[in-house]
Amino acid sequence: MPALLIMKGKITLQDIADKLGVSKTVVSWVLSGQGDSKHISKETQTRILEKARELNFTPNYLARSLNTGNTHTLGLIFPSISDPFYASIARHVSIYANKRGYTLMVGSSRSDGNMEDALIRMMRNKKVDGIMLATMKRSRVEIDRMIEDNFPFVLYDRYYPELDSNYVIIQNEETSYQLTKHLISKGLKNIAFFMANAHLTTIHQRYLGYKRALNEAGLEPNPELVVSINISTYMDDFAAAMKYIHDSKIPVDGYVFSSALFVLEAVEFFKSHGMDIQNGRHIACFHASRELKYIVPEMSSAKIPTDKMGIHLVDIMVDDLSLRKSGADVIHYVHEELPCELELN
Repeated sequence: MPALLIMKGKITLQDIADKLGVSKTVVSWVLSGQGDSKHISKETQTRILEKARELNFTPNYLARSLNTGNTHTLGLIFPSISDPFYASIARHVSIYANKRGYTLMVGSSRSDGNMEDALIRMMRNKKVDGIMLATMKRSRVEIDRMIEDNFPFVLYDRYYPELDSNYVIIQNEETSYQLTKHLISKGLKNIAFFMANAHLTTIHQRYLGYKRALNEAGLEPNPELVVSINISTYMDDFAAAMKYIHDSKIPVDGYVFSSALFVLEAVEFFKSHGMDIQNGRHIACFHASRELKYIVPEMSSAKIPTDKMGIHLVDIMVDDLSLRKSGADVIHYVHEELPCELELN
């Protein structure tokens, strides 16, 4: 039976250093996320992080922030915690930020621009070192203030193409093009496209991919089948749009949904109107959950790599902070467009 590890009092950096036979300074660098910049081997970093977890080490963030000007806390703002996509992003960011020596402060804007601005102000007042943000893009007031104050941030899922900033998005146009092209390959011609928050650049890119696939096949988008939904009232708006299409007898034989949130609403509508959805063979959407796959097993979808997105977000944020701390004169902004994994049925 292994001996029990008994530590008295609060665990310190020196305790961890003594256990591993390294210096207290090396332990401090690793736990503050500076391991790479200080050229400490990955093996040593892993040993230190694992030992810190084993000993339940709790850093003194107040003392650290007074000494370094950093709290080693990052802010993460997303539109909705109830959306499985953003919940997955938050989980991966939290896990990876912790591995890089950072804690996470999270907040949901509830797809409200004013709430988004309030969260940015609150997080900055709480002295987070940087913010990762899926912006509603209605206003740039607080974002412009971050730029003016040289405050580090990374946009994700949404971005401003005219703004030189760090961002991580997916290949929206190409992904939508491939999904639509696949439905067309089944002989479908009257394909509806449902999008939420059409004012967002990334959502418009998804529309462009849909349109490109139709045009390539010699088809034109039917304006009545291109539906823009307000995400704040998406259930009511979606039901009204589906009812209009159904009652108007507008011919439609396929559906591309820019958000998986619409799929359950669509299935409910189809079933309540006695419509055969053929296990989802004529449906394609972005980021379907495993549960949706059980309901519509033959639906095609694009899996957004939330794990990679989370890692890229944290890496860009931490690297940006390190550059600023080193006194670099020029910040090189990172633009990441990640491919999606297509599941075509």
